[in-house]
Parts: sequence; structure tokens; C-alpha cells
Amino acid sequence: MTSEDETQARQIAAQALGFDLLGTDNSIEVYGRDDLPSTLERDHRSGEWTLFERNANYEQIGDPLYAGDADLDVSDALKELQDVDPQHQHGHSMGM
Repeated sequence: MTSEDETQARQIAAQALGFDLLGTDNSIEVYGRDDLPSTLERDHRSGEWTLFERNANYEQIGDPLYAGDADLDVSDALKELQDVDPQHQHGHSMGM
């Protein structure tokens, strides 16, 4: 499987969980959602998944969090992003 095929497979797996491949920059794939400021990044050079928590103004909160080795399945890595996603934290709760 080529690296493009692997990226496409990760993108499909992310979409199944409600996230998108937001972009790529050099050796980094950035996963998240347009309405969620936090992102999960896969760096091919460092060989790691990293969670970047951000507030509503897209300012980083604290230090980046190690989320696993780059060979970790995207579904497992995205669990870290789900933990900071209000849609996943609160499920289908109604009301405010």
C-alpha cells in the first residue's frame, strides 16, 4: 500500500467517526472538524500522533498531548480527540 493509499484509508476511518482530514503540511496530517478547534495530528517524521487542545479562539490550551505511535490505528488515535469533543462527551443530550 502506498503512503497515499494509507492516508486515504485513515481519512475514510476518520470520517466514519465524524472527523475529517483537515489538511496536510509536509509530513503532518491534521484531523478534526471545522466546528471543533482541537486537532489530532499524525507526524510521519516523528512517528507520533499528537493531540492539540484549543479553545474557541483556536488558542492552544496547555502542552500538546502524545496520543500514540504513528502506526496506531486512526480509530484508536481519534479516541483522544473524541475525549475533548463536546458532541462525543454529551452524546445526544437535549436542552442547554
